[in-house]
Amino acid sequence: LLIGFYANKIYNLTKTKKYFLFSSAFWLISIAYIVKVVTSVLIYFTVVGNKFELSKVAFISASVEYGTIFHMLFMTAAYIMLIGLTFKVENTKITILLFLTSFLSILFSSNSSLIFYLLSSLFIIYLTMSFYTNYCDKKSVSSFLVFLGFLMILLGQMSFIFAPYYRIAYFLGHLWELAGYSLLFINLILISRR
Repeated sequence: LLIGFYANKIYNLTKTKKYFLFSSAFWLISIAYIVKVVTSVLIYFTVVGNKFELSKVAFISASVEYGTIFHMLFMTAAYIMLIGLTFKVENTKITILLFLTSFLSILFSSNSSLIFYLLSSLFIIYLTMSFYTNYCDKKSVSSFLVFLGFLMILLGQMSFIFAPYYRIAYFLGHLWELAGYSLLFINLILISRR
């Protein structure tokens, strides 16, 4: 939320399209995490302190399924928006095609979480490589923070691939993502103070 807010603040100052798209992408990421939190809270309060009932199992199952789908939908849209911004994709039809192909692959897969984390990792690999190239060209603190932030988000996404096999991977994935988003937030604060 804070990254979206600060990127929006910079957009309002500069009226630059890239900050509008960057802000929009991080608002989508925020919505994805809000959906995930709301789903978790619903499940928690449905399960804790209640006796076992079949209707609650159906509610929990539906909550997990729809919450996960919406989380993946918003995250995929955000990453594709960042890809379009980073690689200066002007044709919105290409962006829509990339989104539809990605989302349909996730939706109709027998292991949608794995496909989602693999696709997300692939998107973030391209973003990270692009931000590394940008850092090598500019050698600025800002470009380094963006590169390092996305590298940490990439490590987080890749950790989630192994979460079904190693419980610690889920925790580490969130830790890496928190560190990455924190670096991006710090960078936006530094930019907004200029």
